[in-house]
Amino acid sequence: MSFNPDTRIFSKGTPEAAVAKEILGAIRSGKKPQSAERDGSGVPAFNVIELPWITTNTSYWWAFDSSIINGYEGQYGLKYLEGSAVNLEGPNVVFKTKELQWSSYYDAAIGHTDGRGWGGSKNTNLS
Repeated sequence: MSFNPDTRIFSKGTPEAAVAKEILGAIRSGKKPQSAERDGSGVPAFNVIELPWITTNTSYWWAFDSSIINGYEGQYGLKYLEGSAVNLEGPNVVFKTKELQWSSYYDAAIGHTDGRGWGGSKNTNLS
């Protein structure tokens, strides 16, 4: 199994995410990232995902190979399993106040069966 990390995950609004987008812009325009040289980039473009709910250890970043999502015949890689679609229940009328109430629910599972498609930083300047 080869590992080609093409998607990076960052905490939203962090300096790491800004630098990743700056590097990505240089790669897409055919320039060397963070350099004045215009010889072209030697690495392919990647995807940047910024997640707002990462609130601790925000300097860490992760990378994964999106080509193995649901893997070879579902044997390895990232998994997304939808148990049920979004369901809306209601309206429920409160007798005293005539208030209308609705509720909704959704069932899904996200996980992985093989961690070899993931890589991450050590939260140091060397990562």
